[in-house]
Amino acid sequence: MDAELERVTTAPGAGGMRLIPDCGPGMSTDVLPDGYQPIMKVVTDAAGPAQAGQVSEALGKGTLPGQVEEFRAKLKRLAERGWLHHSPGGRFTTLGDRSQ
Repeated sequence: MDAELERVTTAPGAGGMRLIPDCGPGMSTDVLPDGYQPIMKVVTDAAGPAQAGQVSEALGKGTLPGQVEEFRAKLKRLAERGWLHHSPGGRFTTLGDRSQ
């Protein structure tokens, strides 16, 4: 029983381990979990700052609040870890594009 508990609590995303690493110099988006890499690509390829609804729609989901909220949470998490810039208007850009 103790071995099973140990295995579960030391899995990524459990027991205090971060699923999304802090962004550091020279880090590639390849270190991000599979569900976050397409989000980064959409924001990177956007003509300007992207909103959660645009990301949701670009990735084949709808624009209803329940469908968008998943992406808003992931975008905020990426911004908290230094992968994206989150503007006060709820828009997200890559760190190299903070002009907007």
